[in-house]
Amino acid sequence: MPRTWVASGNHSHPITLASHEHNMNHTHDMDHTHDMDHTHDMNHTHNMEHTHDMSHTHNMEHTHQVPAHTHEIKYGIYEGPTPSSLKIEVDGILVPYTETSGKGIDIIPYLSKDDSGRVNRGQWHSVTITPNTLGRIAASITSQIFIMSRGGGNY
Repeated sequence: MPRTWVASGNHSHPITLASHEHNMNHTHDMDHTHDMDHTHDMNHTHNMEHTHDMSHTHNMEHTHQVPAHTHEIKYGIYEGPTPSSLKIEVDGILVPYTETSGKGIDIIPYLSKDDSGRVNRGQWHSVTITPNTLGRIAASITSQIFIMSRGGGNY
């Protein structure tokens, strides 16, 4: 025979029946996947609405294999976030400057030099500017060249 109870004040009435039911509206959020057999035992009873959040990980070595593939270059003009920093290299030497705008940045100390400390002559020098994300670079390099005639020879 079913029994009915009502809580009143700060006490309760236990139900002691040999056979009874619990009407429980609850969920178990367990978003995870595994490639191994295992179980989660949750033997419990409650007479209230509740949830179980069980986000967890299993520490085990694993790998992801991506087959060899290629991607075509997608040419175009892209709009998106503005780079927040950049990297400048002169003749393979990193310049300690990361701002996205600047004026009068002296790159002479980073140009390749000969054994006497003079900037290497008769060769190309490279300046590479790389933003930390997709972005447009507008840069100008100004060089000063001094020529002194000494009458023949390569100086």
